[in-house]
Amino acid sequence: MAQTKTARQVGLEVAAQRGVTNPDCYARVFEKYARVVESANGARSWNTQSTPSYNAELKSRCGIDRLAILRATPTTSGIGSRGAFSAGLKLAGDRGYQGEKAQCYARVYQAHAARTATPVGKTGNWYSAPAGPSYVGELWSKCQISA
Repeated sequence: MAQTKTARQVGLEVAAQRGVTNPDCYARVFEKYARVVESANGARSWNTQSTPSYNAELKSRCGIDRLAILRATPTTSGIGSRGAFSAGLKLAGDRGYQGEKAQCYARVYQAHAARTATPVGKTGNWYSAPAGPSYVGELWSKCQISA
């Protein structure tokens, strides 16, 4: 099995993407339940099943309501997609926000994000959010975050 990352490392990454307040605890529980899955193209990755015991352990040990986080994470395609939300979560984390503050930041970022041209030689979606008055105002009114 040629895994480049441990289940714990992947758990920490997932916790960061979701903006959880206790990433180390999340990663420990993720590690306990994670199994290697293989995709149709042969790529292997760590994954957990959304079982009642997994969700309950995250809630009881870590105070993390995984189902609430997943419900709050957008899954639509196009502008306003999970990609823009994830980009907003990363920016929120870079600015030191966690938990609900990070989630709120990401939702506002997502609402204002626009796809930008991908630089030559780069892959994936690139997003930018304007720092205009409506963006700054919404960050403050919804999240109490000064831009």
